[in-house]
Amino acid sequence: MVAVASVYTLISSIAAYSLRLVGCNDNPEVSHSSHKLQNDAHNIEEPTAADIESEIRDITNDVAVKKELSAAAGKLEQSAKTNTESRKTLDGIVKEEDRIREEIGHVKLDRVKELNDRKRELLKKIASIGKTLRVEHDARFPHLAGQPIIIVAKDDDDTKRTANTLAHMEGLSDAMNKIRSPCSSLERIRSDTLQRAKKSNHDRFAVVQKTLDSMSLEERLHYDRNMIEHYEGIIRELEEGIAEADAEIDASWQLYRQ
Repeated sequence: MVAVASVYTLISSIAAYSLRLVGCNDNPEVSHSSHKLQNDAHNIEEPTAADIESEIRDITNDVAVKKELSAAAGKLEQSAKTNTESRKTLDGIVKEEDRIREEIGHVKLDRVKELNDRKRELLKKIASIGKTLRVEHDARFPHLAGQPIIIVAKDDDDTKRTANTLAHMEGLSDAMNKIRSPCSSLERIRSDTLQRAKKSNHDRFAVVQKTLDSMSLEERLHYDRNMIEHYEGIIRELEEGIAEADAEIDASWQLYRQ
C-alpha cells in the first residue's frame, strides 16, 4: 500500500514541475504536453481496500502454491532417489542370480560328465562279464549254446530255500545213518507234515467224489461246464504269461546282441 501511494506522489510531483516549466516557456507544444501529463495523472484512480486485499490474497496464494510445489518437488526427488537405489539393488540381485546360475550350470555339467564316465566304465565291465559268462555257459551246456541267458537276482526267499534244501539233505543223511541231530529232527517233522497233507488230500478227494456222485445228471453237467470254463481261463492266462515272458526274453536277447 505504501509503495502505491509513493508512486502516485511521484506522478503528482512530475505534473507540478511540468506546469512550472510551462510558466517559464511560452512554447505551445510544451504547454500542451504538460497539460496532457497532468490530466493523465488526475485520471489515475486511487486503489481501493478491496483491490489491496485481493492483491494480498493473490500474493498469499502464490506463496502457498510455491510451498506446495516445493514440497512436491522434494517428494519427487526423494522418490527418484528411492527408485534409483531400488534399481541398483535389483541389478545386484540379478547379477548374483546370474552368477549362481552359472556356477550351478558348471556343477551340473561336471556331475553329468562324471556320471557318463562311470556309466561307460560299468557298461564295459558288464560287457566283459557277459562275454565270459556266455563262453562258460556254452561250454558247460552245449545244448543251450546261443540261447538267451536270464540272470535273476536272489532275495531272502532264495536264501531260505537254499538253507532248507541243505538242511533236508543233511537230515536225510543223518536219518539213514541213525544219527540224532537238529537236521534229522527237522526231516522227521517234514515227513510227518507231508504224510498228513497226503492223507488230508485223500480225504478231501473222497469228500469231493462223494459229493459229485450224489449230484443229478443236470447238476453234474452244469458243474462240469463251470469247471471247464474255469480251467480254460487259467490256461489262457498261463499262455498269455508265457508269451509275454518269451517276448521279454527275445527283446533282452536282441538288446544284448546290439
